[in-house]
Amino acid sequence: MAGFNDNVPEPAPEPVPAPKVPIDPNIYSGYYLGIGSRSTNLEESLMWLNYVDESPSMDSFLGEKAIKEQKYGISFDFGIQMGNLKGYHFELGGSGITGSVNFLAFHTAYGYNFSLGASKKIIFRPVLGIEFGRAKAPLGDIINNDLYIRVNDSDFYSDDVSIKIISNQGTVKPRFDFAFPFQKAEGYSMLTITAGYSYNIYSNSPMIKFSGTDENNETLYAKENLDESNIDFRLNNIRSTDKLPFDLNGPFIGLAFQF
Repeated sequence: MAGFNDNVPEPAPEPVPAPKVPIDPNIYSGYYLGIGSRSTNLEESLMWLNYVDESPSMDSFLGEKAIKEQKYGISFDFGIQMGNLKGYHFELGGSGITGSVNFLAFHTAYGYNFSLGASKKIIFRPVLGIEFGRAKAPLGDIINNDLYIRVNDSDFYSDDVSIKIISNQGTVKPRFDFAFPFQKAEGYSMLTITAGYSYNIYSNSPMIKFSGTDENNETLYAKENLDESNIDFRLNNIRSTDKLPFDLNGPFIGLAFQF
């Protein structure tokens, strides 16, 4: 008998590749660096400091110093940026200030891009940023002190003992950007002009930092909390261990470039 085999396998169809999803040509991401100028205000006041050390003799010194106002310092920013030229903008990185007040902080910000002009090649971008970091402000030297100073078992024998106030700070930074994107092989590079205002929203109890030399002329550093038990810290005759003689409130401007 002759017959037909109905179970002969048929060749499998070749897989059809999934259609490629087009990449949005407006997407950007990359590292950025920025530099500018930012307010670092030292309160114009008279500081009076009485520090009593922890040694059995309870040595102390008095210092009176006029603090002058510092208007601006050099600011810098670095990190990563990403977003859509017709939508959101996000950045994550660091920021800081150098000058009479030194500040180094973690920074993050979110904004939204709007195209300007007939060619749509200029971007206007409102941004809200926030940062948390540590600020330091020098308050001068205690000069020609007759007694050695002991701070946390560190003995300072130098004639000049430098003092700084240190505090953790939080600021919020609303700003406006004008960005100029440049198309490259993949994505965009971008030059940004920025301006805004910084507001202090947080500061913790400050510390005082001492630096000088010991009896062997070796450099020493020590820190102590501004505590009413051993610090009489006054600004314009008002006693305070919480109020700082400086703040980061004020305007800022800068340039940034995203690679």
